[in-house]
Amino acid sequence: NLPLGIRRLILLVEPGGLLRSKRLELWKDALCVWLTSPATTLFGVGPQKFPSTAGHGGAGMYPHNFLLELLAEYGLLGFLLFLLPVALSLVQPRDIKAPRPARPVALYFLIYYASGMQFMGGLNSIWPLWFIAGWLAAERSSAQSMQGES
Repeated sequence: NLPLGIRRLILLVEPGGLLRSKRLELWKDALCVWLTSPATTLFGVGPQKFPSTAGHGGAGMYPHNFLLELLAEYGLLGFLLFLLPVALSLVQPRDIKAPRPARPVALYFLIYYASGMQFMGGLNSIWPLWFIAGWLAAERSSAQSMQGES
């Protein structure tokens, strides 16, 4: 009956009172869940199924690495489909010659955010990636329309 945050804290604290992260164990479990069979490698085990599949009890425990969580729960296909919009937003067509002043800022934020998400957070906190993808897509669309007007 404890709140989710307290349950997570209890799971990450060793009985001796020392705070010792179990992230490596969670990452290993995520890889094991993902590579269990060809079907899980391709399609994953399903949304929010990592805790029960990996033997971590009820909902609320996750790998603390959004890439590993994507792979474990959605497989390689889901991983590629989930990150494809972000990757496509980073590609600039060669025919656009308009200046891109905000692009480096968005790219730096994306790198900063994605690197932090390798050690904390789950898929429920991935919305900034979609914000950045939308930002970059809007920039590209704006540059294309400016190119078309010229």
